[in-house]
Amino acid sequence: MTPLRIVLVYDCLYPESVGGVEHRNFELARALAARGHQVTLAGFTDRADRADESIEGIEGVEILQLAPRGKLYSDAGKRSTSEAIRFARACAKLDVSRFDIVETANIPYVHLFGLARRCRRAKVPLAVTWYEYWGAYWREYLRTPLWPVYAGIERACAPLGTLAMASSRLTAERLTARRGEEIPVIPVGIRLEAIRAAAQEGALASKSAPLVYAGRLQREKRLDLLFEALAVLDTKFGRDERPLLDLIGSGPDRGRLETLAHDRGIESLVRFVGY
Repeated sequence: MTPLRIVLVYDCLYPESVGGVEHRNFELARALAARGHQVTLAGFTDRADRADESIEGIEGVEILQLAPRGKLYSDAGKRSTSEAIRFARACAKLDVSRFDIVETANIPYVHLFGLARRCRRAKVPLAVTWYEYWGAYWREYLRTPLWPVYAGIERACAPLGTLAMASSRLTAERLTARRGEEIPVIPVGIRLEAIRAAAQEGALASKSAPLVYAGRLQREKRLDLLFEALAVLDTKFGRDERPLLDLIGSGPDRGRLETLAHDRGIESLVRFVGY
């Protein structure tokens, strides 16, 4: 197997930022490096001159600072448009010629235009991983007259890249209709052995609820649906001495979720652990 020079591009880098895409990129980089490839994680980071502490000692993985970190979310809890534009500008200047392949997430969209142009000129393949395709949902998410602009940007980004892949069947179906080609589904991997080991730890096992959610508290995560399931479990199996669900994370939807749990009569079943 010929070793490849691979760059994974995203505005957030783990563990400075703890989120799904950046953690996936970290795990993927480690796995690819173990197979002999040279992997670069490119994004916003405050660590300009040295490898990230969690990556030191992993041969074949390096950090590339596109720009210092900024404020990723607005005061309303939504992705910052100004940060997306700053990231797009940084990607438009990225020297992709020293890589064999460039991979990036569809989020935050506008960076794809400049990155795709750079890759075409350098004749370097660009792989775009799509984690969501919202379409008309932008209206409900933004709730402003500007929502068609964001939906249009998403639509314009769909054909970009040498190849595209999706993390779920729903996203793949929506993207297939837009690109006119079958989009493969590649689920985000999970290190099951690490989760099993953590679950066996005495302190964690004794204090944790049997159900755990870890992530940002926002409407798009559909935790209201999870609360409905809890109400069913409570009715069918009865109450236990400890909560049924631990919510690990923070976000703009916490207040609404606390009210919702109270209104549904399941506040004793839900524990808000925090970030």
